Amino acid sequence: MLSIDSQVKRNVYAGSGNLIVGADTRIGKNLYYASGKNQGQADISPSAKITGAVFKSEVSQPETNAQVEAAKNRFLRF
Repeated sequence: MLSIDSQVKRNVYAGSGNLIVGADTRIGKNLYYASGKNQGQADISPSAKITGAVFKSEVSQPETNAQVEAAKNRFLRF
């Protein structure tokens, strides 16, 4: 679980089963996050201030080492 409820002046990159972006969150640029289709969830408060855009990347649970590496590379492209 990852919970953010403060100021971040740059981009935020998050990969977590559960992501909570609280009401007091201020993100100076973009929010990039990844969560599984069936596992994770994201709760982004409507009061949170995100200056840039929000990008969600859904990834399925990898089954092989090659799929794990492919998922890492896909997330690191940002």
